[in-house]
Amino acid sequence: MEFSFCRRVVVTTWDGHGFRSATLNAYNSLNSGNSRMGSLVEGLSTCERLQCDTTVGYGGSPDESGETTLDALLIDGPGHRMAAVAQLRRVRDAARVAWAVMNHTQHTMIVGEQATRFALQMGFKEENLTTPASLLMMDVWRRNNCQPNFWKNVNPTPTKSCGPYQPASATENLEKMVLSNRIIDRFHHDTIGMVVIDDSGEVSAGTSTNGARYKHRNE
Repeated sequence: MEFSFCRRVVVTTWDGHGFRSATLNAYNSLNSGNSRMGSLVEGLSTCERLQCDTTVGYGGSPDESGETTLDALLIDGPGHRMAAVAQLRRVRDAARVAWAVMNHTQHTMIVGEQATRFALQMGFKEENLTTPASLLMMDVWRRNNCQPNFWKNVNPTPTKSCGPYQPASATENLEKMVLSNRIIDRFHHDTIGMVVIDDSGEVSAGTSTNGARYKHRNE
């Protein structure tokens, strides 16, 4: 069976001003003759700049040390290529850095300080990703006994207090298995996801995020 696409398509998760702007910028880029992948990166980068829903870009979702780090993933359908960065520090352009990984390396993912060093080598600017908003998130979290967090089977009880933590005994672990301090809402399970389809029906997809709030810090 053959499918015929009569128009270009850009689909993005979520609503709101930032997400709509990201979708529109990606579509306008595609409509102006730019490549499918380039248009995808333009859309994701828009959300990074606008800090969509505080789940994308700098100044959101601090880890448990208070630092914001960024992740981005790009998938090129017809080329069977993918590239990603994770735990990117001090560089705001996660999607564009992932794009550089795809275009200038044979890697599929670069992580942490190595990702930052790569970004600087590619000419990206080093900047502080912390903002007054992310500092306020951390202050509220600490005053709320570091709830929620990603610890389990440790002492002191992670559902009631901040660390530092140490492993709990086997008996204590059994007692704590029934406990959960996870809060499930729109800020704990999603970010921007974007799909771009060109005139030929070829598909690219990608995502950008500042990750889970109060996650473990990775060195």
